Parts: sequence; structure tokens; C-alpha cells
Amino acid sequence: MIRKTDIIIISIIIVVSLLFSFILYLIPFEGEYFVTVYIDGDLVERLPLEGDYQQIDIETQYGTNLLIISEGNAFIYQSNCNTKSCISRGIINRPGAMIICAPHNLVVKIESFKEEK
Repeated sequence: MIRKTDIIIISIIIVVSLLFSFILYLIPFEGEYFVTVYIDGDLVERLPLEGDYQQIDIETQYGTNLLIISEGNAFIYQSNCNTKSCISRGIINRPGAMIICAPHNLVVKIESFKEEK
């Protein structure tokens, strides 16, 4: 049986977790963001997230994808896989965010690197 105190404790834990996540999201990172492209687990491309509009054709032995990088965002615009889940993933723009196209063994990931002084 759930008591009133259990609900209060669970609510506090949820609120603290959401607050912590929100604060981490707002902390600025002092470094550069890159779009990294992995095929079969191997790094094949590293491109700056910021900068001019870029259209990258990614061809694998499994199929093709069209990656767009623009205004600090990256997304898959076209794919010839049957699921199209990589297109429906939408825009990524924060470190750790990924687009995965399982039929093509493709992972597009935002990574951050800070130059050591």
C-alpha cells in the first residue's frame, strides 16, 4: 500500500532529478562541438558543428544517407533504409546526442573537444 509520505518522497526525487538535468543542460561548454560519423564502429568523419551549411553524402556497403549540418544542428535528411528511423530522430545539437541508422551500421554523434593550453 502506498502512503502519502511515499508519494511525497518520490515527487521530491523526481523534481530534484529534473532540476539537476536542467542545470547540466544549461551549463555552457568551453570547447568545440564536432559531428562524428561512425560506420561499423570506425570513425570515418569528424566535422565542426558550427560553420557554413554542409551536405555530406555518407555511402556505406549497406546504403546511403544524406547528413546536413547547418546553424549548429545536424540531421539526416535522406536515407534509403527501410525503417527511416534515422530521419525521424530529428535534429541533434548537444554533446552525446546521436542518430543511429541500424540497417546501415551508421552512428552520427555530437562530441565535444576542448583544446588543452
